[in-house]
Amino acid sequence: MQVTSVLAFLLTAATGAFAAPGGHGVSHPPPPPPPP
Repeated sequence: MQVTSVLAFLLTAATGAFAAPGGHGVSHPPPPPPPP
């Protein structure tokens, strides 16, 4: 279990969640989480 991967995934999810309503990043879905 890598904490860095988890943090990166959470950061990506948060960025996608905040970017969607703003109008940025709606064209493409957020990338999948990195492999363990």
